[in-house]
Amino acid sequence: MLKDFFSMNKKRKMVKYRLNYQLYKLNQMEKLIAQNNDHVFLRGNKFNEMR
Repeated sequence: MLKDFFSMNKKRKMVKYRLNYQLYKLNQMEKLIAQNNDHVFLRGNKFNEMR
């Protein structure tokens, strides 16, 4: 139990890093989709339907 308590901060940092990485990948995908989309009004907008 004591070991878990001391490693909690490290685990929290790892989870935060993974979450930020996934959000970064999602934003990259959204940008690529917006660039390759024929409809001009969708460019640069986030696709809330995918979320």
